[in-house]
Amino acid sequence: MRINRTSHKGVLTYILLLILTPIGILEGVSLLKHNSHIWELTQKVFDKDHIQKGWNLEKYFKEKQITGTIITDSIKVEMDPLSYGALINEWKVNYKNKHRLDGTPWIEKKSKFKARIKSNSGLKWSNSKLGLTGMWEDHHGHLDQLSLKIKLKGDKRLDGEKNINLIRPITRNLFIDELANNIYNELFDGIKICYKPYIVTFRKQLPYLLLREDDLGKFLIERNRRRESVIFEKGFGGPLKNLPGIEDLSVDGDFNYELGDKNKQNELAIEISRVFNSDTNELFNRINHQQLMGVLATSIVYSSWHNMVDINLHWYYNPVNDKFEPTIREIQWDPRISFPKNKGNFNDRKNHYKLWFNFFDTCISHQVSSFPVVYYRYYLQKDSNQFYADLDQAVRKVSLLSIQKLEKENQFRDPIVNYTNFERERLKSYRERIIKSSKRFTYTPAYRVNKNSTIIEIIKWRGKISLDTFLTISKDQKLIIEAGSEIQFTGNNSGIIIHGEIESKGDSNHPILFIAKDSNTRASIFMESDKSLSFNYCKFIGLSSLKKGIWSLPSAVTAHNSHKVKFTNCTFQENRIGDDMLNIFGCKNFKIESCSFQDILSDAFDSDFSSGSVSNSKFIYIGNDGVDGSGSDINIINCTFNQIKDKAISAGEKSNFRVVKSSVRNSEICFVSKDQSSLNVTDCQSNQNKLDYAIFQKKPEYGSAKLNTDIDLNKSRYLIQNNSAINHAGGKITRVKDVESKLYGNEFGAATKK
Repeated sequence: MRINRTSHKGVLTYILLLILTPIGILEGVSLLKHNSHIWELTQKVFDKDHIQKGWNLEKYFKEKQITGTIITDSIKVEMDPLSYGALINEWKVNYKNKHRLDGTPWIEKKSKFKARIKSNSGLKWSNSKLGLTGMWEDHHGHLDQLSLKIKLKGDKRLDGEKNINLIRPITRNLFIDELANNIYNELFDGIKICYKPYIVTFRKQLPYLLLREDDLGKFLIERNRRRESVIFEKGFGGPLKNLPGIEDLSVDGDFNYELGDKNKQNELAIEISRVFNSDTNELFNRINHQQLMGVLATSIVYSSWHNMVDINLHWYYNPVNDKFEPTIREIQWDPRISFPKNKGNFNDRKNHYKLWFNFFDTCISHQVSSFPVVYYRYYLQKDSNQFYADLDQAVRKVSLLSIQKLEKENQFRDPIVNYTNFERERLKSYRERIIKSSKRFTYTPAYRVNKNSTIIEIIKWRGKISLDTFLTISKDQKLIIEAGSEIQFTGNNSGIIIHGEIESKGDSNHPILFIAKDSNTRASIFMESDKSLSFNYCKFIGLSSLKKGIWSLPSAVTAHNSHKVKFTNCTFQENRIGDDMLNIFGCKNFKIESCSFQDILSDAFDSDFSSGSVSNSKFIYIGNDGVDGSGSDINIINCTFNQIKDKAISAGEKSNFRVVKSSVRNSEICFVSKDQSSLNVTDCQSNQNKLDYAIFQKKPEYGSAKLNTDIDLNKSRYLIQNNSAINHAGGKITRVKDVESKLYGNEFGAATKK
């Protein structure tokens, strides 16, 4: 009998195939995806994860023993070996073996790799895309510390953000950018870019310190209480990035954050290019003057021109007031220019400011003859006492607050222990320099132009006034409208823009009428003023949302950054185009008393980041919301809502509403609290409505909402999302996972009309 036996050669061949096949597959994936052999990537991972860790171990623990740690927030990053090896390979090929040697910026597009991250502040392991970020050595000095850009997948957020920039502290001069942004926001209402230190553990390596910097996107805009718009880079009078090493990237402008509406985006891009490339006086008038003074003053006090270079100076277009707002990033001290040692008089300081402008002009040119520095010079060197008086006052304010923060706030005084000794010495030197330069202006009185020389012009309207275009009331004008007057908007696109004061003196027998009689007329009113804006017994009929070039607003009547706004015994009715009849944006202490909103196309009153009261008012036949608020603090007292097609009262995005002695009837939804808002309802009536309460979270960057009411919810119709904070007069209530999908015209409410 013969027995067949498998040969040893066949078994070995089979085993060898089992071993080599997955290796071959990995090699193929590595070559196809990362353009490197698998053994090369494996070696790089081993070098980084193990050998370098041993090199730094002694230094790291010695640092810990001496100083301890004060940073408690931490992030862990994991990558599979293949992806991580490819990332290290990209760093070596592009930076270490190229840009580090020739001194050119790393402008090539950087790859994105799969990664997972988590934090000790609530973010569980989350899938993400990770890549390197930065052009220069301060981002990529060595493999022990790399600046990273991470994009979380799904609805995951870290500090409210989906896009996370983790950068080496040295790139923001350790604390200077944070200090400058705090001051800029506090003194000039500038957009504040926030920084937060994290201890980052990258795979198996030693932890190191990185700063999370706000991404220049939607969350930054929302957190700074602005309306969604674009953030962009743009050169003055010429191409962007016309600098050594990156001439090939020279374009008309770059957008860091774009709108979802492509038509609107293109319209904005064309207008921004036109304004920045043309007459500098028009550009100067379109830039927020207060914030421009803040950026220039900060640059002067901190002896920095670097933050004013085109590729560092980012702009936000404010769609509410049609202004460009500068931001502050990448402050760098330049010791070649400083304040004069003596305090000097105003003319001395004015000459110093001119000297600084000339120095700045020279520095940003980078010795490139084709760089259009002439536009900077013409733009910045405004030869008027008012310009330099405003700048002088701004410099003094920045100096005073800089000293206060540096000497009293620990976050800017005590060195962060995870800095290297070099970084600590640099931090100490920067702090001393800023204090020294600031003190040279702290005790010097700021120059002031004689305000008595400004005469307020009084404009009086009586009877019928016809407007066929936009009329502007300037800061030094006061408009008085007599009782019984009728302002007729007759042009296809017309309106009133108020930067001064307005006093409307209507009475019960002789109201003032603002009316667009022709159905083809688009008319609106916009106000932005630090003076009184008073409307008494006025009727606003047939108005529409503002549209003037690229400047467009969703509201027919808008008040922006004005803290003396009052509507008394006014009627708002029959608007024709737009989301809102009345929008109050960024205003404190507004008052709406004894007013009536009726036959409104969409929302009657929309409050954005404002505070005030709505009392003794009526809302009747409203196409969407009665009172809608975002980031607002409002008292609603003794108001009635009837036939509201969506939400009678809606508190959103960290709003705080108190509703007292009010009633809602014959409406879709009575009371809504969403996205970390707090709604307090006391002594209110709800009759014949489809839904009484809706409490939920709509946006992932916000938390759950709150409701306090003196009624028993079990006797009402409600939708309460899980995790909502509820305080009511009854017992246990039923909660649901999803509320939003049942609203906005699905089962309850109505879709927005535009």
